Amino acid sequence: VAMPPLPGQKAIVAYLDAETGRIDKAIAAEEKMIALLQERREIVINEAVGECCQCENVANIQSQYPIGIGNTSTMATFSSLPNGWKVRKAKYLWREVIKLSQHGSEQLLSVSQRDGVRPACEASRSESLKGYKIVEKGDLVINIMLAWMGGLGVSEYDGIVSPAYAVYKPVVVMEPRFLHYLYRSRGYLVEFARHSTGIVPSRWRMYSDDFGQVYTKFPSLPEQEAIVERLDRETGKIDRAIEVKRRQIELLRERRQIVIDEVVTGKVKVA
Repeated sequence: VAMPPLPGQKAIVAYLDAETGRIDKAIAAEEKMIALLQERREIVINEAVGECCQCENVANIQSQYPIGIGNTSTMATFSSLPNGWKVRKAKYLWREVIKLSQHGSEQLLSVSQRDGVRPACEASRSESLKGYKIVEKGDLVINIMLAWMGGLGVSEYDGIVSPAYAVYKPVVVMEPRFLHYLYRSRGYLVEFARHSTGIVPSRWRMYSDDFGQVYTKFPSLPEQEAIVERLDRETGKIDRAIEVKRRQIELLRERRQIVIDEVVTGKVKVA
């Protein structure tokens, strides 16, 4: 290991502490802005789909429902129903479909808490995807283990997903994207927790029968479409702002590493 004399080492450490400290503060500021933008995004969605923004925070679900309480929901986590909205159990809006891929060559999809249903990284493909569940555009895909954390979404793609996921097709005329926003809102994450069963949160599952008992509220089709159009526009702006902040964080981290590399290799003299 090549190194300078002790005074030089101390000078390098002092310099790097100061330089990386400034960069770290800048990164922290960008991360705070991302958190605020994400909070704003959540508020916009909650308000648009008729949720009360003062309802329980999902982070508190574990203490509220430590073992899951099954099919006992009375929509207690929801605010009063907006004028003209209806309520139906999910089983009257969706039917589970189990159609398996015969060859596994379809586009592999994943379900994330952040983005919903998106194309998966090809590098994650196993040797064979034969037997994976087929998904069509407009289908609702739920990770039964992470429904209460937002691990679900309406797919905008045709493809296949893990056999461990549940796939549902609408049985009534509705705007699927409205339900995508609705089911990922704060109140419904609490509701999915109420309908999940298991000893500890890491083992909670929301099976098809449990999901079928979840009350779904919705306005008329034209209003659903109007809500989706507005949310796509408003959340799109917020998402683009978040991506800009994430890119800035990446550049700052790259800069941080460059500063360290240049100083400890002697390319930049500090003393």
